[in-house]
Amino acid sequence: MKILYAFIIITIVIFQQTCTAQYLLGHAEPADNYIFQILINEEEGVKEIFNDSENVTSRHIMLTTEDKAYLNETYNFQVKEDLFKVYTGYKNNKVTKYAVVTDCQGCFRPITLMMSIDPNGWINDLNVMVYRESRGGDVINERFLGQFKEKTIDTLGNIDMNVTGATSSARCLINGAKEGLLVLKEFIINRELSSNQDEEIVNTNGKAEPAGPLILYTQTRWIANTQVIVSIWEGSEKRANDVTKQVFKRMGDVQETLRRDVRKLNKKGKKKFYEYSEEFAELITLCKEYSRKTNGIFDITVSADKEKHSYNSIIIREGKIAFGNKDITIDISAIKDSYVIDKGFEVLEKNGINIAAINYGDNTRVTGKPPAEGTWPIGIRYLEEEDRIMGYIKIISGSISVITNPYYYKLNAIRQKSDKEQNSNIARVVSTKQWAALACTKSSLAASAFAQVIFATGGDTGLISSVDLKDIEYGLITDNAEGEMQAKVSNGLKKRFYRMSGTAADYGKVPVCACQ
Repeated sequence: MKILYAFIIITIVIFQQTCTAQYLLGHAEPADNYIFQILINEEEGVKEIFNDSENVTSRHIMLTTEDKAYLNETYNFQVKEDLFKVYTGYKNNKVTKYAVVTDCQGCFRPITLMMSIDPNGWINDLNVMVYRESRGGDVINERFLGQFKEKTIDTLGNIDMNVTGATSSARCLINGAKEGLLVLKEFIINRELSSNQDEEIVNTNGKAEPAGPLILYTQTRWIANTQVIVSIWEGSEKRANDVTKQVFKRMGDVQETLRRDVRKLNKKGKKKFYEYSEEFAELITLCKEYSRKTNGIFDITVSADKEKHSYNSIIIREGKIAFGNKDITIDISAIKDSYVIDKGFEVLEKNGINIAAINYGDNTRVTGKPPAEGTWPIGIRYLEEEDRIMGYIKIISGSISVITNPYYYKLNAIRQKSDKEQNSNIARVVSTKQWAALACTKSSLAASAFAQVIFATGGDTGLISSVDLKDIEYGLITDNAEGEMQAKVSNGLKKRFYRMSGTAADYGKVPVCACQ
């Protein structure tokens, strides 16, 4: 399958290789379009096609650039797919039939098809194995698929696409069938196996071989009005889809649990101790720990009287929580998404997924070495230009969080006001030209908490020196003298921060990052 470069642009950008089984995020695919539908199981399909064969072999054919050029020149037809799986059935040492499994690109998502082909290259049957869109499903009907019977390379053009009402999907299957027939003819029927093909024996009961090479599968969902992107490198699309569904469900459930419990605590916590969910109790406990490590700079408590609010006013006793000060409440809106990511990662780990990434808002957590790059490049974009990247950070395993100045997007209007019209907070932000802060460490929650600390201190070395920054790397995004945005990063992060041009500035001295 063809490898393409793609990136996700939010505040954080994940640069990563992906295959034709993915669409480029940001294209106009409807949010509800992706539906993973297995119509025919490959194992059962092979068993049915080769029910009269004594034994069956399977092989993968990976086309090279030269192979594609040859097919294009010979047949005046551009083959787009790279990978084809070919089954061959034998009886009395003679070929009885072939089967080809491949993908073709539909409107937004690929369609996986399986063809049964006789030894002379005529199609016996064509079936859709996996359909991935909520639209265009008419192509799976017999009225359309029945037209492929007895078609050859030269007669596929006679198929009527209008019977489906789904032109893109219909054209996809016709082109996919032609590609499969061409590959079968040129690389199996007309020549011996070449060095870029591998052949394995399939059990005579038709059992297909296990998952193939790792491929990047990406899905998006909206949870609490924010887009979640889950990317998994897996050899089985079905397994990737199943695990991703579990991740989305877990993240959605945790998000709802936190929403419910924070309302309960803010309403009843001033009166007495109540028991809360395991997730909420864990989150509050961790937040208190981060407050302790940052000498209270990070604090989820809120009070009208700034002198009264303190994380020490949150009392946890035998799993129950209450406020020691009736004048406070808590606000977890800035960090709850990052905690939800960590809960999603627990699902990945439980399922043995070793290479994956989850992006939720301004928070990203990754694990494992992607086959193509060996690292996950996390890009930091210029705030005023969505498609422009100031640089990227290479991570193997760990989390990164970016805190964006809420006043940045009002900057032009603010600068037009007189000093008297600007309140002190806005004036400070404009004068410091501090627009974003980032932190990198193992867990997403910790990265989010410490990014807020870096933003709140403005990178002041005096304030930061009193903070426990073990295993934390950080950076600031500011304006330089010419008004151009620049990134200043800590020494450990400097080793993995790459500008699109130039080098990262030396900033601060902290221990080497845990995400390495």
